[in-house]
Amino acid sequence: MSREKLLDIEPDQELSFHIEVGKQASSAIRLCNNSQNHVAFKFMSSNPRKMLYVRPRTEIISPRSCCDVEVTMAAPEEAPSDMQCNDNILIKSVVVHLWYTVEQSQQLFKKNKYEDGDWKLRVVYVLSNHDRSGEEGASLNGSTVQERSLNDTEQQDRNGRRVGDLLTRGLTIVFLCLIFGYILVKMLPIIWSLTFMITVFVINMGRRVVSDSIQDWIARAMFYLCFHWIQALFQRRAAA
Repeated sequence: MSREKLLDIEPDQELSFHIEVGKQASSAIRLCNNSQNHVAFKFMSSNPRKMLYVRPRTEIISPRSCCDVEVTMAAPEEAPSDMQCNDNILIKSVVVHLWYTVEQSQQLFKKNKYEDGDWKLRVVYVLSNHDRSGEEGASLNGSTVQERSLNDTEQQDRNGRRVGDLLTRGLTIVFLCLIFGYILVKMLPIIWSLTFMITVFVINMGRRVVSDSIQDWIARAMFYLCFHWIQALFQRRAAA
């Protein structure tokens, strides 16, 4: 097959289709005739079983004119696993006379299997933005779930350490309270003795400023207090 082109084709190497499951995919081709002749073209597929709709499939382009062709692929039921395609689109072209119609030009394509102006485009599948965003979203969702799991684990660890700290502090406070209570019980007789001695000292020092009757009243009061305190102390030890 000769590589001489009667038409300028854009794109001239491959035709891309953005594949999305359940939706048709379309791609455009522009054919330009920059010669002084009338050129007829016809689209053919290397895989006739694949549903490709070409509009127009065949036409005659006048000199210095262009023709836009739309190629539509049928909606796929599922995305290709490897996104690879081995199909090709063949664009056949031939110079025709001014008075030729489209139907007459088709007879020329039937007579000659290969013409000088034939050109081949490779079909390429491209993942659609929707599917790509879905894959990216799934990846992001997986990362988000993993990050949330890590955050939950860290939060649980922090809560566990916080409970442990609170328990340790509570036990420490209880232990200190028990020690203070034990010391207080052991020191209570000494405290009462010091209190009694200080009271007697204060009474002796106050003899000069108070009368004997008041002094005797205070002394009796202190005696009764000490007597009742000693009695209560012995009763508590006896009960124990």
